[in-house]
Amino acid sequence: MSSDPPAEQPTRTRFAALLDTFDAQVGSFFTTVTSAVQDASTALVSGDESESDRINQIIEQSEAIMVQTEQQLDLTFALEAPVATDLHRMLVSLRVMPSLERGLELARHIAERAEFADQFPPDVLNSFGEMGGLATAMWEEATGAWQSRSPDVGAKLDEDDDELDALSKHVAERLGQLQDRPVVAMEGRLIVRFYERLGDHAVHVSQRIANHTTGHEPEPN
Repeated sequence: MSSDPPAEQPTRTRFAALLDTFDAQVGSFFTTVTSAVQDASTALVSGDESESDRINQIIEQSEAIMVQTEQQLDLTFALEAPVATDLHRMLVSLRVMPSLERGLELARHIAERAEFADQFPPDVLNSFGEMGGLATAMWEEATGAWQSRSPDVGAKLDEDDDELDALSKHVAERLGQLQDRPVVAMEGRLIVRFYERLGDHAVHVSQRIANHTTGHEPEPN
């Protein structure tokens, strides 16, 4: 007597394909954030306000897609009640999404300050360029970690984050000397803070990826 194939097999195959789709979608968001950080830094240093407007439009479109994906993840999590490996795959996606969304917001804030470029001293503007390069590199490393599910990028990101923090401190001290330009100094301090937070979020997502890969909770910052 022949037996019918398990009824759950098609559903299981469909769910696995759905998880692959989510992974690819989240991976594309990593790439989007990395590009946004790089482009925003270029717009800031060059003072290109038209580029800032273009970046803002791209970010708004990407944010809408991110929100939809996060809602789909939440709904799928509730309906499928994943376990074991599937559970970890969905959890890591859900846990990195807020940092990806925040990364885009921070890139927008940086690009919006392109109008102040000609008011910053040249050395400060050069330092912003260095900070942008570091933040971009950190997000490239985080993107690579997502694609490879490597837990090994954490140490490199921590080193980059320390370098970014040291540069932030230097720029903040320099901005403190602009006593005759309080508005410019204030905007500069905001830019410094935006870059610091971009670095923090890159470290955070790498910790989440390491947690998924190793099964251990990341150490708190």
